[in-house]
Amino acid sequence: MMSFQRAIVALILSTTLLVGITHGASRDPPDITGLKIAKEGFDFDLDDSRSYVLDSRNQQGVVSKIWCVVKGQVSEVSWYFNEDTEYIRDGPKYKTGKDDGIGYYLQILVVDESVTGNYHCEAENRLGRALSQYVNVTQAYIGTYGKVANRREDKQLNEYLMLNCQPLQSNPALIMSWKVGEETVQYNDRLQMDQTGNLYISNLVSEDAGTYKCFVKNPVLGQTFYSEEISIGFGENPTEVAERRPVIVYKPQPTTIGMRKTKLKIQCIAQGYPTPTIRWEKIGGTIKPSETNKPILEIADVDFSDAGTYRCTAENSQGSVRAQTEVVVQAAPYVGVPMVDTESYPRETAVFTCDPKGVPEPTFQWMVNGVKPKKDFHSVDGKTLSVINITKDDSAVFQCMIMNDYGIYIDQATFKVVFVRAEIVEGPASVRMVEGKDANFTCQFIGKPPPIVTWKYKNTKIVPDTKYSITTGDENSMLTVRTVSIAGDAGEYSCYVENDFGNDDVMGSLTVLQNTVITQPPSPSNVEEGNSVTLNCRANAYSDASLVYTWEDDQGVEVAQGNSFTLTNAALANTGTYTCIASTDLDEDRATALITVQARPGPLTSVDAILDTRNKNKANLEWEAGPEHNSRITGFIIQARTAFDSEWTEVKRPESNHLTAKVDVNPGNTYSFRMAAVNDIGTSDFVDASSTVDTPSGPPRTNPQNVAGSGQSTDTMTITWDQMDQSQHGASGFKYIVMWRRTGQDDWMNVTIDDYTTTEYSVDGATTYESFDIKVIAVNDQGKGPEDEQPVIGHSGEAKPGAAPTDVTVDPNPTSIRVNWTAIPKDKENGKLLRTKIFVKQGLIQVASTTCPNEPTSCVVGDLKPNTNYEVTVGVENSKGLSPSSTSVSTTTTEGAPGQVQNFMVTVLSDRMKLTWADPLKPNGVIRGFNIVYNKINAQVAGEDIAVTLSADTYKFVAKNLDPGETYAIYIKAFTNAAPGEVTKRELTMRPKGKPTFNTGTIDINTSDNEAIVVWKANTEGPAASTFLISYKRADDDDGDYSKPIEVSAFQNPLSVELVDLDPGTKYKGIIKAVNDEGYTIKEIEFKTGGVAKSTNTGSTIQPWLIAMICIVLLLVLVLLLLCFIRSQKGGKYNVSDKEDALRQLDLEATPLKDQNGFTEYSPTDDSCEEKDPLKNLESAGNDESDDDSLADYAEGGGDQFNEDGSFINEYGDNRRSNDKESSNAAYNTFV
Repeated sequence: MMSFQRAIVALILSTTLLVGITHGASRDPPDITGLKIAKEGFDFDLDDSRSYVLDSRNQQGVVSKIWCVVKGQVSEVSWYFNEDTEYIRDGPKYKTGKDDGIGYYLQILVVDESVTGNYHCEAENRLGRALSQYVNVTQAYIGTYGKVANRREDKQLNEYLMLNCQPLQSNPALIMSWKVGEETVQYNDRLQMDQTGNLYISNLVSEDAGTYKCFVKNPVLGQTFYSEEISIGFGENPTEVAERRPVIVYKPQPTTIGMRKTKLKIQCIAQGYPTPTIRWEKIGGTIKPSETNKPILEIADVDFSDAGTYRCTAENSQGSVRAQTEVVVQAAPYVGVPMVDTESYPRETAVFTCDPKGVPEPTFQWMVNGVKPKKDFHSVDGKTLSVINITKDDSAVFQCMIMNDYGIYIDQATFKVVFVRAEIVEGPASVRMVEGKDANFTCQFIGKPPPIVTWKYKNTKIVPDTKYSITTGDENSMLTVRTVSIAGDAGEYSCYVENDFGNDDVMGSLTVLQNTVITQPPSPSNVEEGNSVTLNCRANAYSDASLVYTWEDDQGVEVAQGNSFTLTNAALANTGTYTCIASTDLDEDRATALITVQARPGPLTSVDAILDTRNKNKANLEWEAGPEHNSRITGFIIQARTAFDSEWTEVKRPESNHLTAKVDVNPGNTYSFRMAAVNDIGTSDFVDASSTVDTPSGPPRTNPQNVAGSGQSTDTMTITWDQMDQSQHGASGFKYIVMWRRTGQDDWMNVTIDDYTTTEYSVDGATTYESFDIKVIAVNDQGKGPEDEQPVIGHSGEAKPGAAPTDVTVDPNPTSIRVNWTAIPKDKENGKLLRTKIFVKQGLIQVASTTCPNEPTSCVVGDLKPNTNYEVTVGVENSKGLSPSSTSVSTTTTEGAPGQVQNFMVTVLSDRMKLTWADPLKPNGVIRGFNIVYNKINAQVAGEDIAVTLSADTYKFVAKNLDPGETYAIYIKAFTNAAPGEVTKRELTMRPKGKPTFNTGTIDINTSDNEAIVVWKANTEGPAASTFLISYKRADDDDGDYSKPIEVSAFQNPLSVELVDLDPGTKYKGIIKAVNDEGYTIKEIEFKTGGVAKSTNTGSTIQPWLIAMICIVLLLVLVLLLLCFIRSQKGGKYNVSDKEDALRQLDLEATPLKDQNGFTEYSPTDDSCEEKDPLKNLESAGNDESDDDSLADYAEGGGDQFNEDGSFINEYGDNRRSNDKESSNAAYNTFV
C-alpha cells in the first residue's frame, strides 16, 4: 500500500516538474509514425515506393485520401505540395481533417494533372515540428488500341513463332497476358512472354493451332483491352521443320538497373528444336536462392551484393548459345543507422548523427522542426549535429533530409529535455533469507537527470566488494548481499537517491534464518521386482517454516509428496535415482538415493551340449548368460534327464565365472540337458540345450548309494540301499550283488538280487546290536560296477539302555545350573546312544527338560528362577527309548540381581521432590533395600552425587534443599545380597524460584452442620508452595483471632483439609496460605455450615425464670462433683490400673472417620470426669510425618531414624510409633 501511494505521489511530482516539456498540454515533441492511403475502400500502409496512383474516373464511393499517422499530442498538422511553402488549405481540390480511428488526412477531391506531384505532412506542438516522408501522387491512365484487324497465318510444325502484343501506354504498369480461344496461355519453356507482352513459341506443335489475342489491364482503373486476333494453322498437309540449334530471341539489355529493396526480373527467351533449356549463372559469384533453370531469373529484395554479371545459356541437342547482362544496383535515399529519439537534461550536450545512403550518392540537409538549425546553439559538423549547453526550452524534432535522383527520404528523431526530482517509487522491502544464500534488495525510483544511488547498512555506506554488489539503471537499483549469515548481515538496509532537484530514502530490513538442511537423506535401496520399497527423508529448517517434501525421479518428474516415498510393485524400469526435495518458501535442499530394482536373471541366450570325445562318461556343456537384472549372477544350474526319466534332475551347479562345464553321464543313454542362471533374487527360466547327447553301453559306473544295515529285532539285520534308476544300468542284465560279514572276520557271504527295484535284504542269526561289514555291487552283461567300494558298518536291532547315569552333581547359579554325571557302562548301552536328557522339577511340577550330547558328561540347564529349590534327574536315550532315571539331586539356585522397581514416580516442587515406588516385578531374591542417587545436571554434565540407602520396607523419599529451576537426574535400584538391581532413571526440572501462587480454578468447600471439607489445587507451573496453612474464624467475629493454622503438605493429593467442631448454620471466613522459602500467597475463603444457628437474646435484661433455671443447674453440678469426690476417696469398685491399661490399648489411629469422610470428635471415657482438649492428640498425630524435616539434619543417624518420606520420626502419645503408618497418614494428613 505504501509503495502504491509513493508511486502516485511520484507521478504527480513528475507531471508538475516536467517544466522543459509542459509548455502546453503535450509532454513530448510530435512524432509521425507513417502514412496510409485509401485503397479499395480500406486504408493501407504506404509501401516503400512511396507512390500513390489516383483513379481518375471519379467513381462514386472512391475516396482519394492520404493519412498522416501522428504519435502524441499536436497542436497542428499541415499538408504541403511539392516545394510550396504555404500549407494546403481546404478548397475545390482538397479537404483536410482528422479521422479518430487513423489520423489526420488529406483528401484529393479533383483528379487531374494539377494535383500530381509530391506531398508530405508536418505535425507541430510547442516542443517541435515533425515531417513525414514524401509521397508521389500520379494520375492513372491507359491508352487504347486503334482499329483492330484480324489475320491468319499458316505455319509448319516445329517452326518458331513470335506474336507482338503492342502494349498500350499506362500508369501504373499494365497487367498483360495472352489467350488462345477463351483459355489463358500457360507458359513453360516452349511458350514464353517477354516483359513487353510479346509471345514466343520456340517450336510449334499441332496443339498450338488456334486464335491468339493479347489482353492488357490497368490495375487502378480496372480497364481491359485486347489486341488484334491472330489465327495460327498448319494447312491440310503440314510439314515439319528440321531440328535446329537455339537462338536467343529475347535477352536483357547489356546493363540492367536493379533498385535496392525491390524485386528484379531478368529474362532470356530462346527458340530452337528441340525446345532449349535455360540456365542462369553469376560470373564470379553465386545467385541468391532462386530457380536458375527458368527463362526468368527473379532476385527478391535486391541489395548491393546482387550486383555483377549474369549469364543465361540456352541449350538443346543441336548446340547452345549465351547472353549476359551487367546488373547495377541503385538505391533511393535511405539511412544506414536511423537516428533515435533522445532525452537529455539541462546543461548537457546531445549529439545526433545522420547516416545518408543511396545510389547515386545522395545529398543531405539538417533541419530542426522543419527549418535550418540556428548556428548560435546548434553545431553542425558534417553528418553530426550537436545541441550544446541544453536548456529546458531546447525540446525539438531533428530532421536529416536525404535526396538523390530517386527521391527524398527524411530521417528524424524527437529530442526531449526533462528533469524530475529524485523520488523513490518502491523502496527496498523487508527480506527474509536463509543462511548461505544471496539476499537482493531492489529500489525503484524516478528522477531526471537519473539520481545518484547510495546503499547503506546500519547507516554506513556500502562499497561494492566480494560481499556486496550493486547494479544500478536509470530507474532501479539492486543491492546483492552475498552468502548472508545471521551474525553479520541481519539488520536494516536503506536506499538513498539524489539529483539536482531533490533526494529521498527508504529503509528495508534483512532477517536471516536457518537454511534448510536434509539431516536424514534417503539411503540407496535394493528391492525385488514386484515388491515395495520406501525412502525416508528428514530435514531441519527455520523455526516457523512450512517444510514441504517432494520427490522427483531422474527425469525430473514429481512422483510423490511427503517425507517418505514408497515405490510399489517395483519394475526393472523403475531403477534410477530419486531425489528428495525439502523446501520452504525461502530455499530448498536436495538429496538423492539410488533405487535398484532387482529381478531373477533373464534366460540364457544359448546352451550347447556334446559328448566328450576323450571320456565317454562326460558331456561338455557351453552357454552364454542372459541379463543379470541388477543382481549379479552367482551361478548356474544344469539339469539332465534320459529316456527313462520323467523328471529333470540337477546334475551340477557351475559358478558364475564359468561358461563351460563337464557333467557325468552313464553309458547306454540319450541325455537331454537344460540350464538356468541363479542370482540372489531367484532362478531364471530354463533353456534347453540345442541337441541331445547319446552315450555308448558299458558296465555300471556306480554302485547303489546309501547302503546301511539295521535291525528291528535284536537277532536280525536288514541291509538297505537306494534303487539304481534304469539310466544307471549301463546295459542289459542288470543285478545287485549283496555282500556281508561279521566285523573282524575275513569271509564274505553274498546273494544276487535280479530285480533292480528291490532295495533290502535281511540277515538272520545275529545277537543284540551285533556289528557287520556290508557291500552292494551293481553288475550287468558288460561287467561290474566299481569293486573297490569300502564296506559299510551295520548292526542288528537295539534295546533300551540298561542302566542310569551315576554320580550326579549340580552346581547352581542364579538362573541356571550345571549338571555333571558319570556315563553308563558300554555293555549297558544296547545300541547307539543318541542323547542325554536332564529333567528339572519344582515340587511335583516339571519346569525344564534339556537335551545334551553324550560327551562331555556335563551340561547347563537355563531359564530358571533365582533363589528357588529344584529336583534334578538324568537319563540317556537310544533309538529304542530312555534309560532308567538317575537318583534325584536337590539344589537351590542362588540369588540374582533384581529388575527395575515398579511405579517409580517423582513429584517436584521448587526446592524439594518426592519419590515413590514399588518392589521390582522380578526381585530375583530377597530385596534388602533400595539405593537412590540424585544429582544436578547442566547441559548433560552431572554434578555431585547425593546417595541414599533405604530399607526394604520403605517406598517413599523426600529430597530437600534442591535448587529451583535446575534439572536433576534421579537413579533408583533395588538390591539383594547377591547384587544391585537394574537402574531406573528420571530427569526432571525443578519448579522455578519465587513466591508461590494459587491455581486459578475454584476452591471446593463441602459443609455439614459441624464440619467443612476444603479442597483446592496447586499450580502446575511457576514457583511451587512447599506447604499450605489454613486458618478460619466466624465471619461475624471481626475482633476475634483466626484459629491456629492447620498445615497441609504440598505433596498431598488431593490438597484438602477437614474443619470440625463448627457451629451449625454459621458463616465462616478463612485464609489458605501457600508458603515456601521465598514468601507466601494468601487465598481467602468463605463458607456457611448447615443446620440452624443457636438463638441469642439481644434484650438489655435477663428474665427471672432464666436466672432460676441457671441456679438449679449449678446446684445439680455441685452435687455431682461432691458425689464424685466422695467415691474417689472411698476407692470402691473403680480399678484405676485397669482403666489406664485400657487407655493404652486404645488405637487412636484406627478411630473411624465420621460418615467415612471425616473424624469423630475425641471425647473422654464414660468413667472419666476430667475434660480433655479435643485437638491435643490430633496435633501430636499431625507431627508424625513432616516433609519439612531435612534428610541432611539426620544424615549421620541410623537408618531407622527415617520414615518413608526421609523425615525424622517424631514421638507422640506414649512415645511409640504406630504399627500402621498408612492408616495414620490417611487419617490425619488433613490436619498436617
